[in-house]
Amino acid sequence: MNQFCHKIINTYTYIKVKMRKSQQIINNKCVSQEQLQDLLIKNDEVFFSFISSFYALKPWTENDLLDVYNLLKKSNKFLHNTFTDSISITATGGELNTRTLYVTPVVSILLSAFKSTFLQGNTAISGCGCGNFAEADIMKELGIEFVNQTNVSNIFHKDNFAFLHALTFHSLLGNYHEIRANLGFRDIFKVASSLADPFLSSNLFICVYSEEQLRYSAAILAKRKPKHAVLVTGLEGIDEASLKGKTILADIKNNNIAYIEFLPSMYGFDCIDSLSEVGSVSTLTDECNIIVDILKNHEQREKTQFCILNAGIALYAADIVKSIEKGIELARQTIESGQAYNKYLSLINH
Repeated sequence: MNQFCHKIINTYTYIKVKMRKSQQIINNKCVSQEQLQDLLIKNDEVFFSFISSFYALKPWTENDLLDVYNLLKKSNKFLHNTFTDSISITATGGELNTRTLYVTPVVSILLSAFKSTFLQGNTAISGCGCGNFAEADIMKELGIEFVNQTNVSNIFHKDNFAFLHALTFHSLLGNYHEIRANLGFRDIFKVASSLADPFLSSNLFICVYSEEQLRYSAAILAKRKPKHAVLVTGLEGIDEASLKGKTILADIKNNNIAYIEFLPSMYGFDCIDSLSEVGSVSTLTDECNIIVDILKNHEQREKTQFCILNAGIALYAADIVKSIEKGIELARQTIESGQAYNKYLSLINH
């Protein structure tokens, strides 16, 4: 029996124990359905037992994702509209053999030269078994300050950029992140947390790891009626627009969704032969070096073009430009002129 099956069995055993505990709480205290939702928010073990029993061991549906999204919204520690005129950028993670973690940091730093930008992410320990490092580890290594409830206004207004560690702003994720990490596989919160940004940003750019989850996420996000949101997935197992093959894009304006499929050649990019040409590296230091070199326009052409494609789409999602073509043009200019690298320097040299 392989390691994944062992983890499933161990998880299921854990769930059964906690489910018994949860049922005892409900029976002994006569908890109503309304009170149960509050209980799930306040008790991480009880919450985990219920949610995991429904979602960790079976495929998710759109309604499953909506339920967890609503719970995450309720657990949000900082839900208000102070920063609504902004863009939120998140990624749910691709397959481990095609990880491209450097993309969203590059895209978000570049975007912050034009619009108030939030990047959401996690550390490796809270990222549900998705590798040795994640976005929060990268941002810390790059020297970019994390924000919290007390300093977010000062940092955001000063830098036009803020990195949001998901554990800080969603109490549910903070309460049980070690349990999630020990699961060893991606759970439903990886997707739901990307939809539940703390500041109700008017614009969103979300990278999703499968067509199915893209369509579920788009349907849920449209109900929120954002000013403009774009979700993308590459069909080769990456959670960004792809340089290798087909990308599916969901373009949401208010509550209207348009689905678009495209190949990189449609926007003037050469198709790469293998995802290894744009894949991440195995060490945190090397990953950060890739990010800095792209911002300097010193990185290999394929990785830079990969970021330009996704940054162009994000600029369109942010309403900085009227089309993806114009976004790609502006993203290329921003890197080649040194503006993107200068923006990074401004974030680390206060």
